Formats: sequence, structure tokens, C-alpha cells
Amino acid sequence: MFTIDLRGKTGLVMGVTNQRSIAWSIARPLADAGARLAFSYQGERLKPTLDDLTKDMNDPILAECDVTDDAQLDALFARLKRELGRLDFVVHAIAYAPASTFSEPFRQTSRDDWRLAMDVSAYSLVAVANRAAELMDDGGAIVTMSYLAGERVVPHYNMMGVAKAALEASVRYLAYDLGPAGVRVNALSAGPVRTVAARSIAGLRRHVRRSRQAVDAEAQHHHRRGRPDGVRARDRPVGRRDGRDGPRRRRVPRDRHVPRGSDASSVTGLRTAARQARGGALGCSLVGAAVRTQAWTGVRGRWRGTDRPTPR
Repeated sequence: MFTIDLRGKTGLVMGVTNQRSIAWSIARPLADAGARLAFSYQGERLKPTLDDLTKDMNDPILAECDVTDDAQLDALFARLKRELGRLDFVVHAIAYAPASTFSEPFRQTSRDDWRLAMDVSAYSLVAVANRAAELMDDGGAIVTMSYLAGERVVPHYNMMGVAKAALEASVRYLAYDLGPAGVRVNALSAGPVRTVAARSIAGLRRHVRRSRQAVDAEAQHHHRRGRPDGVRARDRPVGRRDGRDGPRRRRVPRDRHVPRGSDASSVTGLRTAARQARGGALGCSLVGAAVRTQAWTGVRGRWRGTDRPTPR
């Protein structure tokens, strides 16, 4: 069994509500490995649960914090600096959207619900990372929780899926900003899990059941093929038939949806691919080459890439 020694390390875990929380499943092995943890919670109603969960930990810190309030965020990190001195990692497992956004069609999302979901679920990571980086003098790690609905449509996830997409984009830009300082920023997608927050999503049990069936079916497939679980055929090293050293180069098949001879980066080619893919049943984003526009003139280093267009 893989073990790790985290004695002398300190971290902040945000988003534990009960023993079913994903954040608690992460915090428990961290504490077992010797790390000293601080927990933030929203509302006094959650404090008794945290007191009970953390009673056997090494001097945990429990602090109330509403991530939509900058003053409370400042107070939280001021306390962490005072009592811990520094941070080695942050676990951000906070997300929220009003219950009505899960039951009503996405097109009926109100402006206030949009703002609240984005503030709690996406911007809170930016606000936390900005403050946590100041306590990571020797580098560190920031991890947040995402879900497949940030990339694909999951029925009834609605506004939360849009917030997860914004969260993942924020992770990429934060990683770019904080990487030179030795701070890693990543997002984990744990799949459908029956947590308190997930109760608002209609059909959750069906998603969990299908996910488990898919995992079991894949494990049985690997067992029948005589390979250990988790090792797929395309993950195995590919040898060369000509006896030379190094991996064999594979021919990349041409996209059959783009007409032969067309420019794959042109809007026309992308429109054709988007229209023909799955009969137009999936939402598609059209991405073109860099174009000199009035808005684009404010971006530094905009012509450093390989897609520099011809000035018009």
C-alpha cells in the first residue's frame, strides 16, 4: 500500500459538511499521514459536525468563513498566518447553485442565480488562491473539485455545469500565474457521488448506478483479456515492426467530417464538422485562427503564437 509522510505539513480544507463529503474523504488520509489541517465552514450549524469529525486529529483549526465575503476571507487567512505560519496545500471543495436551477430548464436561469453560482463555485477559487499563494513561500498545491458536466451536458445539472466550466478555465489561468512560484493548481473530477450537495440533482442515483456498472464492466473486460485492472491496450508500449529503437509513429486519421482539401482551421470547415457531428445533436464551439480585432489589440504577446494572421 502506498504511504506518504506529511508530518510538518499544513493545509486548508474547505467544503466539509459531513462524513459523506468528498473534502472529508481527502482530509482524512491527509491527517492520517501527519499533516496539520485547518477547516473552514459556512454557518454555525456545521460546526458541531466538524467538531465531531476532527476530534481525533492533531490540533485542527476550525474557522467560519463565507467565501462570498472578502472580509471573512481576509480574516481566515490572517488567522492561518498567525497560527500556522505558512500553507503547503489547499483543498477547495466549495460549490453552490440555487435549487431552482436544477429543476427548471437552463434557459430560465435568472441573473441573480447566475451571479451567485459563479461567485461561490468559480470565483471563490480565485479569491482563495490569491490569498493562499502569499502563505506558500516554498511552493505548494491547490486542488479543487470539478465534474464532467463542465465539458458535456448532464441533464438537470444546468447552471452548476456552466460554473464547473468556468472553474476549470480558472484552474488553467491560475496554474499559469502561480506556476513560476512553485504553486501547482489542479482540478479533480471524482464522478457522480451521493453527497449532500448532490441531492438537488434529479436522476443522481441513476448516474451513480451507471457509473458503477461502467467501472465493473471495464474491470471484467480487463480480467477476461488477461490484463491487470486499469491497464488498457492503448496504454501498452507499441514496438516498431522494422526493429528500430523507439516507439512506432502512428498515422493520425483524417477527420472524416471535414471535406478533403478544406482548411481545418477555417470557419467553413469547422461549421461543416459541427453540423455533421452526431447529426447536429451536440453543442459545438467554433474556434478560428487569431484575427486582428479591436478587442484583441489589448492582449499582450498576441502575435507570438503560430496562428498569426496576415494583417488586413
